[in-house]
Amino acid sequence: MRVSVLKLCIVLVFSLVIISAYAFNLYDYLTLETIKIHKKYLHVLVQENFSFIALSYIVFYTLLVACALPAAGVLTIAGGALFGTIPTTLFVCIGATSGAIISFLVARYILRDFIENKYGTYVVKINNEMMEHGYNYMLVLRLLPIMPFFIINPLVGLTRLPLFTFIWTTIVGILPGVALFAAAGQRIMMLDSMHDILSWESVLLLFLLASLAFIPSLIQYITNYQKV
Repeated sequence: MRVSVLKLCIVLVFSLVIISAYAFNLYDYLTLETIKIHKKYLHVLVQENFSFIALSYIVFYTLLVACALPAAGVLTIAGGALFGTIPTTLFVCIGATSGAIISFLVARYILRDFIENKYGTYVVKINNEMMEHGYNYMLVLRLLPIMPFFIINPLVGLTRLPLFTFIWTTIVGILPGVALFAAAGQRIMMLDSMHDILSWESVLLLFLLASLAFIPSLIQYITNYQKV
């Protein structure tokens, strides 16, 4: 009974945050145009209260990701404009990874048992694959914009992928993309849309990095094939 009440409370809290974000028009503020307009004012705030603003940025980023609100890209650009590429890359990795862990654990705690009981046969196959090659899939999903970041976290939480694997693949996988968006933030006045960031060169680079994730599996396959 207590477990059910706790699960209900968690769902209500997350639902309240998500509804509030839309009710207060959060996305009206998280746009490139808004960042450009208020850039000078925000710079003054950062210079006067760097530690507080940086900590607030990390906490806000964590909540954004934990509640699966799709605005991480713009927030990363804003960080690049305010803090610079390297600090923003560090702040975002901390915030995004923390938020991803929360989303991962909440989904695992609330829904995994239900999913496994209802779809046992299919889930066993997926779990076996994730236990053996989960890090490959995670790195590819993190490096390439195949699926939104905020959707991957709870979905993977429903599997048996170890938490440690989830954490390190998240950090390694998001690092190139985060650095790319943070660097773009430093030249925000030159950006007209999000498409200006993901040039074909950038996408190619991310694709090549993602392909590296399958090298260990390829080596293992070749080794096993030679033994046969």
